[in-house]
Amino acid sequence: MRRALVAAGAVAVIVVAAAIFLVVAGGAAQPRKPSVFVAPGGSDAASCRKRTTPCASLDRAYRAARPGEIVEVKGGTYPDQEIRADASKRSSRHVVFRPAKRAKVTLGELTLGSGDGGDGPRHLTIRRMATAYAAPTEQRSVTALPGTRDVDLEQLDAGNFTLWGVHDVRVLGGDWGPCHVGPESACGNAKIDAGPAGYPTSDVLVEGARFHDFRFGPRCWKTDCHFECMYINGSRNVTIRSSTFRDCALFDIFATVSGPDAAQVGHERLTIENNWFDTPWDESGPGTSQRARASAVVLAWCGNSARGYRGVRIRHNSFQRNTGVTVDEGVACNSFDVSLTGNLMGWDGCDRRWRYAYNVYSTGLRRGRCGRTDRIAGSAFPYRSAASGAGFDFHLRKDWRPANEVVAEGCARKDVDRQRRPPRRCDAGADERR
Repeated sequence: MRRALVAAGAVAVIVVAAAIFLVVAGGAAQPRKPSVFVAPGGSDAASCRKRTTPCASLDRAYRAARPGEIVEVKGGTYPDQEIRADASKRSSRHVVFRPAKRAKVTLGELTLGSGDGGDGPRHLTIRRMATAYAAPTEQRSVTALPGTRDVDLEQLDAGNFTLWGVHDVRVLGGDWGPCHVGPESACGNAKIDAGPAGYPTSDVLVEGARFHDFRFGPRCWKTDCHFECMYINGSRNVTIRSSTFRDCALFDIFATVSGPDAAQVGHERLTIENNWFDTPWDESGPGTSQRARASAVVLAWCGNSARGYRGVRIRHNSFQRNTGVTVDEGVACNSFDVSLTGNLMGWDGCDRRWRYAYNVYSTGLRRGRCGRTDRIAGSAFPYRSAASGAGFDFHLRKDWRPANEVVAEGCARKDVDRQRRPPRRCDAGADERR
């Protein structure tokens, strides 16, 4: 009997080892096959579970799919899509929407939820889809409303996103823009906004995304437009990481506390790391626009909340030579826990309430530094393509002593290319060169 057990155990080990060998030697497991189907000519009265009987809408497909199943979306153009909560989606396994092989899927707009009542969907991934253009400079929006929870937006191509009253949402990659704003525009700025009562916005990650061409449209010259690539209004556990910002009006990221919902939260554990920030446009009137603003990142209106800014970390970002982080001057603040660590940026003053360490400043604006361990470089940084605009590339062209000699505390785990950083001795800027 003992020999039989030993033999059986040996066989089991061989089987497991063979399976591991097949996975390692043969590559990744085969991709899962779709179980639910959507097509432009489909019907929401259909079963949706065969290519010959597809749904017409993403909402119907979400309800037809079981947790963990794949929804295949046939290539083509679809009208506006709204996906609302489904009580049967209690499992944490995601329903995954993806285009059919080599297909291009274009939606009018995409909205998760229908209002402020908390009927946003849960446990959902939407992958590699685009929104339509309302005009050459206005691409339509993606919006996630209260109740949206545990959702991944992967490699989407849209004018902007709005995240309001959401929890545990990840924007992974994608192309966001263009949106030339004005009254009644079909798009807006990328927005992470404090949710209504009962639905505070929290636990949001934006990683590896491209933000571009958020500009003033002609109608803005006659009205009061306020615009930027990204607006963050009240936040808890929000991270903006390894993303690029260019051709933004006024600001690349504008963090603020506006309205009573945001005042309840302030900003807690906001992290901005490993990003590339180009110089924003000064949109002062027709024919006068120029890349001239020192305000790539702004932390504003702290005094509107008793909770202020707590645990804000701006670290290891690479800025254009003549822009950086704007000081919110002259504002009384109950709580202002902000640190700037290991950034490459232009210097435009200091704030005694902030902590500065291991930053490298250009003299593209003015000459100065804010912390004992900060350094001053020349008037420019040796980026691969330092010119502003579509082709900008803020990788360093070579090992550069002012960046490589930095010993930054609290290093981000990985750099903009997802290369591992040493835990304590890491380079300044988004690009780890060691």
